[in-house]
Amino acid sequence: MKSIFQITLLSLVFFTGACSTKPTTPEDPLKDSTPTTPEDPPARIFQNALEQIGSTEGFTQWNREEKFSAEHSIKEQLFLSENSLKKINVQVYNGWYLNPITGKYFMYENEALTQYALEGDLVITVITNDFNLTEPDYSITDTPEIVRVNISKKMLAKGFTEIYKVTTTVENNWTSTKLSGSGLWEKSTPNTTEYYLVKRRARTLQMIAIYYDETLDEYGTYGVLDENVLNNILLSYTL
Repeated sequence: MKSIFQITLLSLVFFTGACSTKPTTPEDPLKDSTPTTPEDPPARIFQNALEQIGSTEGFTQWNREEKFSAEHSIKEQLFLSENSLKKINVQVYNGWYLNPITGKYFMYENEALTQYALEGDLVITVITNDFNLTEPDYSITDTPEIVRVNISKKMLAKGFTEIYKVTTTVENNWTSTKLSGSGLWEKSTPNTTEYYLVKRRARTLQMIAIYYDETLDEYGTYGVLDENVLNNILLSYTL
């Protein structure tokens, strides 16, 4: 099941051949020699992505940034209301990098290589003591199938009090022409449903992808929610 938090991993596939060695001369025939404008490029990039999700008036904005180096970062903004979720994700490069498709270097100046935007319907369910949320029990090794244990009370004690059901209604994707992409926004209507275990505090929001089993009428994790997962800052947003 796809998770909106996996978009960062998908976007990295394009750049496995990145190189920080700066060529002596530009090799990008598409590069405009006109000086860049004094406006903030990341702000312009976010504005472009925001235009794909419509109005966010009345939504609470949450932010997340994953910085791989001084030249490469992924930034996200999440917008939540009582019954809606909107999200934008942009990958920004600043410096010389090798295009693994063409084998040529390009100079990026705080430019977006990929942008992603989605809108979805949101249903929030409060976790209670009789709520069924399970994870695998790998301590059981003498059974042909992995036994699952109920962790509802444990997650409640750790501050995870809600389940978010997100039904994505619109997705928009954009890829830079420098990576042989269209450079145009491509819209789709996937109508897919995802579930998240949520810990919400005054200034932080943590979301962990889970699934729902209709047959058993219970929610389950994809793995053990140990401290490494629960303390993963890449799963958290801040105000």
